[in-house]
Amino acid sequence: MSEKYVLRKEAQLWAVKTFEHVFFIKENSFSPEKIDEIKELIIQKIEPEFVRKNDKYPEKDHMISYITFVVLCDSAPDPQTKKLIKKFHFDKGYLLNFRGHSEARLAVATMDTKEVFTNYVGKELKSLLFDIYKKMEELL
Repeated sequence: MSEKYVLRKEAQLWAVKTFEHVFFIKENSFSPEKIDEIKELIIQKIEPEFVRKNDKYPEKDHMISYITFVVLCDSAPDPQTKKLIKKFHFDKGYLLNFRGHSEARLAVATMDTKEVFTNYVGKELKSLLFDIYKKMEELL
């Protein structure tokens, strides 16, 4: 949470709150159907319950909520699924974005080829997951 004050704490100019909800899934393989399941889960359950807490809008001073899925797969997805991962998109604004917005990040990490595939919003997760692969190799 970030805040800005003028002289005294009671005279707050602004405040913003940022949240991230991270979900890990372990799969043998990743398919287009799994992408549809994740999107449906975000729309039906995660966004209403975690972000808005079943209210019409998120709490006051809400700026952004990231909904992040990291999928660990035994094998690499096929080329069609890789394209769908890259195109995966969920972004929802609240009250013309005055109450912030939510966006979904998707990263699929493969155990066999040690590759990471992400959607556009999740591209910053790629380096983090590659670092994890490197640390695992050092330990083994």
